[in-house]
Amino acid sequence: MNPKYPVYIISKGRWPANLITDGSEEVLEGFPDTKPSHIGKPRGTFKKGMFANSDFNKVGTEHEDSGSAARFFYCAKVSPSERSMGLENNNSHPTLKPIALTEYLARLILPPAEYAPRRILIPFSGAGSEMIGAHNAGWEEIVGIELSEEYTRIAEARLKHWTSLPRQMTLE
Repeated sequence: MNPKYPVYIISKGRWPANLITDGSEEVLEGFPDTKPSHIGKPRGTFKKGMFANSDFNKVGTEHEDSGSAARFFYCAKVSPSERSMGLENNNSHPTLKPIALTEYLARLILPPAEYAPRRILIPFSGAGSEMIGAHNAGWEEIVGIELSEEYTRIAEARLKHWTSLPRQMTLE
């Protein structure tokens, strides 16, 4: 163990509700293997969401899967087509994030509509993925700050492309 970066093991507490990984071996090693899950008594009425009115939420449903708990938290890398959308040249940004991920994260913190106009500041905005995700999530005013002129040009081209598309609300 590196004394500069100590590791703390906490046996009490909860796993975070919103955790997303890149699926790398280093990350997967930290997840325990799990047994098939069973749903017991209902916790409430599910009216919204992708599993609403599905067999997934029915009381007593058994899910016959097992393996690393990381299978619930995987987030794919950016595809080559998404990386270059709206650009004439290659996107040189080294840590580009998937638009679906940034939209999901922006939706997590999106205030209710009665607080409109909803404003978000994105410092270190890089190639604009977080700004595109915020736009797709429904933020009305988005301000990005980026030091690199190269990444600013990339972000401007990507934003022009993505904001010209019809807004698709993927999650409710």
